[in-house]
Amino acid sequence: IQFNYKAMLLSRANIAYANGLNFSKMAISYLDKVKSISEEFVFSIKEEYGWFLFATGNFEEGELVYLELLNECKNLKDYARLNYVRIGSLASRARIFDSVNLGLEVLVKLGVTIPKSEEERGSLFFSEFGKILEYMQTHNVDDLLKLKPMQDDIQIIVQQILSRLLIPTILSAQITLLGLLTCISITRVIQFGSIDLVAYAYALFAVTIISIKQDYQSGIEFGEIAIKT
Repeated sequence: IQFNYKAMLLSRANIAYANGLNFSKMAISYLDKVKSISEEFVFSIKEEYGWFLFATGNFEEGELVYLELLNECKNLKDYARLNYVRIGSLASRARIFDSVNLGLEVLVKLGVTIPKSEEERGSLFFSEFGKILEYMQTHNVDDLLKLKPMQDDIQIIVQQILSRLLIPTILSAQITLLGLLTCISITRVIQFGSIDLVAYAYALFAVTIISIKQDYQSGIEFGEIAIKT
């Protein structure tokens, strides 16, 4: 099993997904025959197996494996990591709204609640937008590049989910939600530290601040730090 697991990881690193799926199937077939394996290792093997199913286009089978694992999750990291893959899988199959809704569910679990109504989302957007403008009153835009790296594990996971949500949100044409997710990503960087995952949010905010404030100079500067992040 150890040999197959290492082969799975090597296959994933080398984008040899079909081989990885074969190795993962072999590892799964041995699980019932070996009793001295830790629960954590079994979880990891099944997770890799599900990932390879998704990566090779076996979406329904991968979904079943991940749903089973979600019932076994013991912490938020596992829960978010599994759903991060599912969000991308749903979007890749043009199930855009399902992808967005799942992402919003995960954010709630992580302590980030997004209102359901357009009016409430708009209100929260302007609140978050205002926080960024307030920061800009006492800082240059490129000061965002000088922030200390983000250290909080949960906040890093929040940024991972936010970054994964941006594309399906664009495709679903939910403009208010897109602006809100963009601003939340940036305000959390201001609060918790910098992370490269915020680069796309900076690029989107460049468009946002030009559209709302006609602030072309700040738009250019946000575009520049998006490239540098």
